[in-house]
Amino acid sequence: MNSNSQTKLFEQTVNELRGLPDDYLEEVYHFIKYLKYKANKNIDWKTGFKEAVEKMKELSSRKNITTKDIQEAIETIRAEK
Repeated sequence: MNSNSQTKLFEQTVNELRGLPDDYLEEVYHFIKYLKYKANKNIDWKTGFKEAVEKMKELSSRKNITTKDIQEAIETIRAEK
């Protein structure tokens, strides 16, 4: 991809981000972090997994999501299959 194409794509991406509801910005941020992590060829999977679990615990705590909530959601999805 040439420099002009990259710049245009970057600007389009930023414009799309501006149009998102605030509730989605954190998800987009975490997805970008995931992509950067995935692109790293020297991945320490154990450390990465532990970090991901800790981040999800922190996020669920801030959003008041309990272990019971998660289990109920899983059971609901399984029942739909």
